[in-house]
Amino acid sequence: MTSPDICETIVAIFSKIQKLPQEEIDMEADLVKHYGIDSLRAVKLLSTLEVELNIEFPEEDMKSIRTLNDVRTLAESRLKER
Repeated sequence: MTSPDICETIVAIFSKIQKLPQEEIDMEADLVKHYGIDSLRAVKLLSTLEVELNIEFPEEDMKSIRTLNDVRTLAESRLKER
């Protein structure tokens, strides 16, 4: 899966979770400050991505996620490890 595909997947999932149009989602925006995402929604995003991309996010890596670009970077690194 290429970077644009990963971005599209992340945006699509985040859009459904946050009930926002995809065009309103900023990959650089702070998930907590800008979107008010809580830990439950963050876990839902990551667990959905794990299933969708067939990867696993280590719990220690989840603490470093602040933006959707952080999620993309982490997903790409996990895909390369497969």
